[in-house]
Amino acid sequence: MKNLKHGKLFLYSIALIIVFPCIAKDSKVEQKCKLHTECKSLSVCNEMEQHLRLWNHFLISELKSNGQNAQKLNDYAKIHGYPIRVFPSSDTWPANNISMLQDLDGPCGTEILIFSKSLASTELRPFIKDTVLEVDKMGQVLTRWQVPINSQVVGIQNDVLLISNIATPICSAGNPQINIWLAIKPSGDFDILEPKEGISPPDNYDCKNKGEDFRDSDYVRCWEYVDLLKKNKRSLMFQGPCT
Repeated sequence: MKNLKHGKLFLYSIALIIVFPCIAKDSKVEQKCKLHTECKSLSVCNEMEQHLRLWNHFLISELKSNGQNAQKLNDYAKIHGYPIRVFPSSDTWPANNISMLQDLDGPCGTEILIFSKSLASTELRPFIKDTVLEVDKMGQVLTRWQVPINSQVVGIQNDVLLISNIATPICSAGNPQINIWLAIKPSGDFDILEPKEGISPPDNYDCKNKGEDFRDSDYVRCWEYVDLLKKNKRSLMFQGPCT
């Protein structure tokens, strides 16, 4: 009789998860995520609090707003990762063992911040990133990059896409605010560079073929950049940032 009761209880638990899946998800998230101690609008999951403290201490104590900081940031990122913003997808909840920060008030909905050493890393793989494509005159894809959401493309050199980014303390009022470039390869690996001055802005033109990636998007644009090394013209296709 005792075994029969246990069996009924087990079947009842399974039924609850099937009929009310959000109950099971929410309970797991509550166990792994909590409100940030200094910034109540954000929540941290798993070991993210430690990442934030280490990052903020590094920026405030080691870097200077008017100094050359890219090499120090690059060395830091190779060991601890760099904060990458992505969107959640339907199969990334609950948080499981991923250390991340949840921002519920992004301009296009919930945003996730994860420290990672590559855009193709295991921890970033389940999440939604932005896509940048190099295309030929007919709109056929030549090269593909995954980039942080709401990225601003500032240039291209060989197969490296250059993204403008700001390294700043997270959930802290401290300085500095460090302007850097993320130099992203098609593999997802990236380096951190000092920004260059005097870069000519790209020319905008109508995309002839959105392709499968942007077929349903009203925000995709095509741009013609001059390769910073080879000086030839390169055509890139990507969506504008959320505002």
